[in-house]
Amino acid sequence: MSRIVARPADSALPDTSIDIEAIVRRVLMQLRPETASGDASARSEPAVPTSLSFDAGVCSLEDINTIDVSIKHLQLSSRTVVTPAARDELRRRGIVTEKSAATSNSDRHRSKPQPGTRAINLQCDGEVAEHLFAAVKKQVRTRGVRLCDRASVEVILSSRPATTAHQRTGPDRCVVAINRVDDVSRFIAELSPNTFVLDIAHLHLVAIATTIASIAKPTSQAFTSIPRITVAGGLS
Repeated sequence: MSRIVARPADSALPDTSIDIEAIVRRVLMQLRPETASGDASARSEPAVPTSLSFDAGVCSLEDINTIDVSIKHLQLSSRTVVTPAARDELRRRGIVTEKSAATSNSDRHRSKPQPGTRAINLQCDGEVAEHLFAAVKKQVRTRGVRLCDRASVEVILSSRPATTAHQRTGPDRCVVAINRVDDVSRFIAELSPNTFVLDIAHLHLVAIATTIASIAKPTSQAFTSIPRITVAGGLS
């Protein structure tokens, strides 16, 4: 027969009595913060975006490479031009693109010709892809450049700039071939050309549009009719 014997108060044995209520309180206190923090983290955790808006003038391969892998839908502005390399990368990654149907006031403002800009007779020569020529025209129009077939200033996109420049020179033509954007202002200041041959092998879409916009800007120097031919980089 077993008996329960009370331990004397002055006993040296350790106290083995269990405070059930204290244990329950301690367990509840430990569980409550974890539950609260778990709920808070669940509420504050942001959803992974799958769509992205892009309103720049040109969407290049570099832009696509910066897009997170979670993006599957790309909303483009009505004025955005997608380069061929960027379009191939979008297709490879399975990203669907969609252009905005409505044109904002800012887009309409950009498409208006800027006061004082020269009209440009934009042409192409050699093997120039149709989509590139169309993209350039769209880009320069969004920058306020006027395109006119009868304009006295010619800009020619060419895959063979030296040949094109040689063929275009004449008694009323001052021809320069451009393969760097920085050459435009220098050639205009020194030669006042009226025909610019742009080397598409060295200038990408944005550089071409920037070059044409620089050519169309007003300047204090009038275009001359001295027949010359100058190629960027010192070639003749």
